[in-house]
Amino acid sequence: ALRRLYYLRRGPLLNPGPMRSLDDRAEIRSLFIRFPMEDCLCMMAPLLWRCGPNEPDLEEIPPETLALWGNSVIAADNYHTMIVWSGNDVADESNDELRILCKAHLVARAEYRFPMPQLHIVAEKESMSRRFTALLAPSHGDPIDHSLANFPALARLSSQQLEAVRVKFTFYDPESDPSFRSWFWNVASATSTSKDEGISLCE
Repeated sequence: ALRRLYYLRRGPLLNPGPMRSLDDRAEIRSLFIRFPMEDCLCMMAPLLWRCGPNEPDLEEIPPETLALWGNSVIAADNYHTMIVWSGNDVADESNDELRILCKAHLVARAEYRFPMPQLHIVAEKESMSRRFTALLAPSHGDPIDHSLANFPALARLSSQQLEAVRVKFTFYDPESDPSFRSWFWNVASATSTSKDEGISLCE
Protein backbone atom coordinates (compact mmCIF):
# COMPACT_ATOMS: atom_id res chain seq x y z
CA ALA A 1 0.00 0.00 0.00
CA LEU A 2 2.83 2.41 0.81
CA ARG A 3 4.44 1.78 -2.57
CA ARG A 4 1.16 2.62 -4.26
CA LEU A 5 1.01 5.84 -2.27
CA TYR A 6 4.59 6.62 -3.27
CA TYR A 7 3.76 6.27 -6.96
CA LEU A 8 0.54 8.21 -6.54
CA ARG A 9 2.35 11.21 -5.04
CA ARG A 10 4.96 11.34 -7.82
CA GLY A 11 2.55 10.66 -10.71
CA PRO A 12 0.33 13.03 -12.72
CA LEU A 13 -2.64 12.70 -10.36
CA LEU A 14 -0.88 14.70 -7.63
CA ASN A 15 2.50 15.80 -8.92
CA PRO A 16 2.32 18.98 -11.07
CA GLY A 17 5.47 17.99 -13.01
CA PRO A 18 6.17 19.05 -16.59
CA MET A 19 4.79 15.96 -18.30
CA ARG A 20 1.12 16.99 -18.56
CA SER A 21 -1.00 20.11 -18.74
CA LEU A 22 -3.57 21.17 -16.15
CA ASP A 23 -6.37 20.04 -18.45
CA ASP A 24 -4.82 16.61 -18.89
CA ARG A 25 -4.40 16.15 -15.15
CA ALA A 26 -7.99 17.26 -14.54
CA GLU A 27 -9.20 14.66 -17.02
CA ILE A 28 -7.10 11.92 -15.41
CA ARG A 29 -8.40 12.80 -11.94
CA SER A 30 -11.99 12.75 -13.19
CA LEU A 31 -11.48 9.27 -14.62
CA PHE A 32 -9.63 8.08 -11.52
CA ILE A 33 -12.55 8.70 -9.16
CA ARG A 34 -14.95 6.81 -11.45
CA PHE A 35 -12.87 3.87 -12.65
CA PRO A 36 -12.77 0.36 -11.12
CA MET A 37 -9.96 -0.50 -8.73
CA GLU A 38 -7.78 -2.36 -11.25
CA ASP A 39 -7.72 0.59 -13.63
CA CYS A 40 -7.01 3.03 -10.81
CA LEU A 41 -4.03 0.98 -9.65
CA CYS A 42 -2.66 1.02 -13.19
CA MET A 43 -3.01 4.81 -13.25
CA MET A 44 -1.17 5.12 -9.94
CA ALA A 45 1.84 2.98 -10.84
CA PRO A 46 2.86 1.69 -14.27
CA LEU A 47 2.82 -2.05 -14.90
CA LEU A 48 5.94 -3.42 -16.59
CA TRP A 49 6.83 -6.63 -18.40
CA ARG A 50 10.15 -7.52 -20.00
CA CYS A 51 11.45 -10.01 -22.54
CA GLY A 52 14.77 -10.49 -24.26
CA PRO A 53 16.76 -12.70 -26.61
CA ASN A 54 16.21 -16.34 -25.64
CA GLU A 55 13.56 -15.10 -23.17
CA PRO A 56 10.40 -14.93 -25.29
CA ASP A 57 7.96 -15.03 -22.37
CA LEU A 58 6.90 -11.76 -20.78
CA GLU A 59 8.07 -11.42 -17.19
CA GLU A 60 6.47 -8.88 -14.87
CA ILE A 61 8.98 -6.55 -13.25
CA PRO A 62 8.75 -3.64 -10.80
CA PRO A 63 8.46 -0.11 -12.23
CA GLU A 64 11.89 1.17 -11.29
CA THR A 65 15.01 2.37 -13.06
CA LEU A 66 17.05 -0.75 -12.28
CA ALA A 67 14.71 -2.64 -14.62
CA LEU A 68 16.25 -0.87 -17.63
CA TRP A 69 18.56 -3.67 -18.70
CA GLY A 70 20.33 -3.17 -21.99
CA ASN A 71 19.26 -6.60 -23.25
CA SER A 72 15.56 -6.11 -22.54
CA VAL A 73 12.48 -4.95 -24.38
CA ILE A 74 9.94 -3.61 -21.90
CA ALA A 75 6.19 -3.16 -22.22
CA ALA A 76 4.83 -0.47 -19.88
CA ASP A 77 1.18 0.29 -19.15
CA ASN A 78 0.31 3.42 -17.18
CA TYR A 79 -3.32 3.32 -18.34
CA HIS A 80 -3.31 6.62 -20.24
CA THR A 81 0.15 5.97 -21.73
CA MET A 82 1.68 2.77 -23.08
CA ILE A 83 5.34 2.41 -23.98
CA VAL A 84 7.51 -0.21 -25.64
CA TRP A 85 11.12 0.48 -24.63
CA SER A 86 14.18 -1.21 -26.12
CA GLY A 87 17.60 -1.37 -24.49
CA ASN A 88 20.76 -0.65 -26.47
CA ASP A 89 21.61 -4.32 -26.96
CA VAL A 90 18.24 -5.17 -28.57
CA ALA A 91 17.52 -1.99 -30.54
CA ASP A 92 18.43 -3.54 -33.91
CA GLU A 93 15.97 -5.01 -36.40
CA SER A 94 16.86 -8.58 -35.49
CA ASN A 95 14.90 -8.11 -32.25
CA ASP A 96 11.76 -6.66 -33.82
CA GLU A 97 9.83 -9.78 -32.81
CA LEU A 98 10.31 -8.84 -29.17
CA ARG A 99 8.85 -5.39 -29.81
CA ILE A 100 5.94 -6.92 -31.71
CA LEU A 101 5.28 -9.22 -28.74
CA CYS A 102 5.30 -6.31 -26.28
CA LYS A 103 3.12 -4.15 -28.52
CA ALA A 104 0.59 -6.95 -28.98
CA HIS A 105 0.45 -7.45 -25.21
CA LEU A 106 -0.29 -3.77 -24.60
CA VAL A 107 -2.83 -3.51 -27.41
CA ALA A 108 -4.69 -6.51 -26.01
CA ARG A 109 -4.80 -4.90 -22.56
CA ALA A 110 -6.25 -1.69 -24.00
CA GLU A 111 -8.78 -3.32 -26.34
CA TYR A 112 -11.82 -2.02 -24.45
CA ARG A 113 -10.20 0.98 -22.83
CA PHE A 114 -11.57 4.48 -23.28
CA PRO A 115 -10.06 6.84 -23.96
CA MET A 116 -7.58 4.80 -25.99
CA PRO A 117 -4.08 5.29 -24.53
CA GLN A 118 -1.19 6.62 -26.56
CA LEU A 119 1.36 3.98 -27.55
CA HIS A 120 5.00 5.03 -27.89
CA ILE A 121 7.80 2.90 -29.33
CA VAL A 122 11.10 4.22 -27.96
CA ALA A 123 14.72 3.13 -27.71
CA GLU A 124 17.18 3.76 -24.91
CA LYS A 125 19.27 6.35 -26.74
CA GLU A 126 16.30 8.38 -27.97
CA SER A 127 15.29 11.56 -26.19
CA MET A 128 11.69 10.34 -26.04
CA SER A 129 12.79 7.52 -23.74
CA ARG A 130 12.81 10.09 -20.95
CA ARG A 131 9.03 9.98 -21.12
CA PHE A 132 9.34 6.41 -19.92
CA THR A 133 12.12 6.76 -17.35
CA ALA A 134 10.23 9.63 -15.70
CA LEU A 135 7.52 7.14 -14.73
CA LEU A 136 9.94 4.86 -12.89
CA ALA A 137 11.04 4.96 -9.28
CA PRO A 138 14.73 5.96 -9.08
CA SER A 139 15.94 2.77 -7.40
CA HIS A 140 19.44 3.15 -8.85
CA GLY A 141 20.31 5.39 -5.90
CA ASP A 142 19.49 2.75 -3.28
CA PRO A 143 21.93 0.29 -1.66
CA ILE A 144 22.20 -2.84 -3.76
CA ASP A 145 21.04 -5.18 -0.97
CA HIS A 146 17.80 -3.24 -0.68
CA SER A 147 17.33 -3.33 -4.44
CA LEU A 148 17.86 -7.09 -4.56
CA ALA A 149 15.27 -7.63 -1.83
CA ASN A 150 12.67 -5.69 -3.82
CA PHE A 151 13.72 -6.94 -7.27
CA PRO A 152 15.22 -10.46 -6.94
CA ALA A 153 15.72 -10.80 -10.72
CA LEU A 154 18.65 -8.39 -10.39
CA ALA A 155 20.64 -11.34 -9.07
CA ARG A 156 20.76 -12.65 -12.65
CA LEU A 157 22.98 -9.71 -13.62
CA SER A 158 26.71 -9.71 -13.14
CA SER A 159 28.24 -6.93 -11.07
CA GLN A 160 29.40 -5.26 -14.29
CA GLN A 161 25.93 -5.43 -15.84
CA LEU A 162 24.32 -4.05 -12.70
CA GLU A 163 26.78 -1.19 -12.53
CA ALA A 164 26.12 -0.45 -16.21
CA VAL A 165 22.45 0.07 -15.35
CA ARG A 166 23.21 2.29 -12.38
CA VAL A 167 25.59 4.61 -14.25
CA LYS A 168 22.90 5.47 -16.79
CA PHE A 169 21.62 8.00 -14.26
CA THR A 170 24.68 10.05 -13.39
CA PHE A 171 22.65 13.28 -13.16
CA TYR A 172 20.21 11.96 -10.57
CA ASP A 173 19.19 14.35 -7.78
CA PRO A 174 17.80 12.40 -4.79
CA GLU A 175 16.50 15.59 -3.20
CA SER A 176 14.11 16.39 -6.05
CA ASP A 177 13.04 12.79 -6.78
CA PRO A 178 13.72 10.45 -3.85
CA SER A 179 13.50 6.69 -4.20
CA PHE A 180 10.81 4.81 -2.31
CA ARG A 181 13.33 3.85 0.36
CA SER A 182 14.54 7.43 0.85
CA TRP A 183 11.03 8.87 0.84
CA PHE A 184 9.71 6.31 3.31
CA TRP A 185 12.51 6.75 5.81
CA ASN A 186 12.30 10.51 5.49
CA VAL A 187 8.65 10.62 6.54
CA ALA A 188 8.07 7.45 8.55
CA SER A 189 11.23 6.46 10.41
CA ALA A 190 11.44 6.82 14.18
CA THR A 191 14.18 9.43 13.83
CA SER A 192 12.36 11.47 11.19
CA THR A 193 11.57 15.10 11.98
CA SER A 194 8.93 15.31 9.25
CA LYS A 195 6.09 15.32 11.77
CA ASP A 196 7.54 18.49 13.25
CA GLU A 197 7.91 20.04 9.81
CA GLY A 198 4.39 19.17 8.69
CA ILE A 199 5.43 16.66 6.00
CA SER A 200 2.90 13.92 5.29
CA LEU A 201 3.08 10.63 3.40
CA CYS A 202 1.49 12.40 0.43
CA GLU A 203 4.26 14.97 0.08
